Amino acid sequence: MKIVVVGDIGWKDLYHLGDEAMTDAAIELLRARGVTDITVTAGNPDIAAAFYGVSAVSRIGYVGRWSRARMEARLAQLDDELEAFEDDGGEAKDAITAIARADAVLIAGGGNLNSRHVQHVFERASMARIARHFGKPLALTSQTIGPDIADGDRALLQEILDDAVVIGARETDTEALLLRHGVDRAKVQHCMDDALMLTASDDDHSAMQQYVSDRYVIGSFAGHSKGTHLDDDQYYRLLASQLDAVAERFDARVLLVPHAGSLHDDRRRHDIGTHEEILRRSRSGRIETLPMITARQLVALTSRALLTVSSRYHPAVFGPAAGVPSLTVVPSYYSSVRMRGALRNVGLEGFALPVDAVESGTLQTVVADVLEHREAFTAHISKTVQTRQAEQNLWWDTLVARLRGAADPLVTLQEVPSWTAQFAWSSPVKAVFAVVHRLWEAEDRLRRQRQEFEDAAVRARDARDEASAAERQLRDELRSSQEQVALAEAGIAERGRIIRGLRRDLTEERARRVVRVADAVASLKKALRR
Repeated sequence: MKIVVVGDIGWKDLYHLGDEAMTDAAIELLRARGVTDITVTAGNPDIAAAFYGVSAVSRIGYVGRWSRARMEARLAQLDDELEAFEDDGGEAKDAITAIARADAVLIAGGGNLNSRHVQHVFERASMARIARHFGKPLALTSQTIGPDIADGDRALLQEILDDAVVIGARETDTEALLLRHGVDRAKVQHCMDDALMLTASDDDHSAMQQYVSDRYVIGSFAGHSKGTHLDDDQYYRLLASQLDAVAERFDARVLLVPHAGSLHDDRRRHDIGTHEEILRRSRSGRIETLPMITARQLVALTSRALLTVSSRYHPAVFGPAAGVPSLTVVPSYYSSVRMRGALRNVGLEGFALPVDAVESGTLQTVVADVLEHREAFTAHISKTVQTRQAEQNLWWDTLVARLRGAADPLVTLQEVPSWTAQFAWSSPVKAVFAVVHRLWEAEDRLRRQRQEFEDAAVRARDARDEASAAERQLRDELRSSQEQVALAEAGIAERGRIIRGLRRDLTEERARRVVRVADAVASLKKALRR
């Protein structure tokens, strides 16, 4: 069976650990089910092919900075390319050829089917159209969809959902959204994030040995305070002070591990730059920054950590998988859906904390309770993860079977009790989230309205430019016509002058002839009289 896997991977100067982890896990899970002929779509196919040991082709290539009109034009161009497509039998270098030759298409895990990342919606809609054109089954796994979906993006998203034979929703919010969008319940599976299944090799553990000590905590933080009420300096100071306190409480080092950066250079960009800012504001001397590492290496490093604290999403997956308490600092509505959803899957929703709760000291209270109840936590999480990983394997059995044309039933997930609900801080944290969610929703509405106004302004400007161009063309055509009329009139006038001249000349010549004839007649009469 040949499968094309669509993921956001293989960039020249950016390794996004979460995106890479989900595609990496998908490849591993496919291989475990006998699917070895795998092609991935990638930003740079050569990088992805070398990294994963599979074939790779270029993405369609939508870019976030493009205008919507340009994205729509590229999608329309794709339709024309499909109509004109002919397989030359050579090496597959693009997604159209790869999907034409494949048996199925799988959209790997991600959280970008929303209006904040609309270029990814266009990318996946393009893959869905290619699959539909060639009659190939399409499936999605490990997805967060929404929560922000503008009216203008709904039809495009619905196109993807309608084409899918099965869809894996990695949290209950996405599952509910899909059902609200009218997706058939028989093809919606609540599943886990596929990175829950990612494993580390001996080489990965060896590579991390240089950072491992008896006691360490892992921290991972995105690059800005966007979504919070803090400016960047306040945000970095808050994180530094919280991490200093955690380091003291655990008597441990804090290793700041980036989730976005380059594996090939040490430029201070993305998370690496953020971690440097946090380090500069730390007072404990216990915080260290690490270079970019791979997802599997982070799985190895997490396995021996005491705790993880992050504003990045995937520690909420890697930590529980390793039996490690994972606290998340939630900066936005989008992050809340993903982080709370991932932790809710394993009964740890209370470990997701809004920034307001972190400021009030709740994070340190949670850390104290984790220390006090470590054995109970370990018992809960080990049993829960074992259950969830077994269910995820069943989900993948079903997914591959559906892609092969079978009608295998979906998996019924076991209910998992909330381990964090027992603590006094759990209910207040939920109450804070209820308030900030309303604020975030209002902000999202305003952002969508602003974006709609900006899009309308772009369309109006484009229409104005088109009208101006049309007006210029008409003026040019009118001027050309006027010039031609003037030339014609000048020609007519010249011809009139010539004709009048000829007439005058002819009249004069006739007059001369008359005079000559008259003279000749007179001469003849004189001659006859003589």
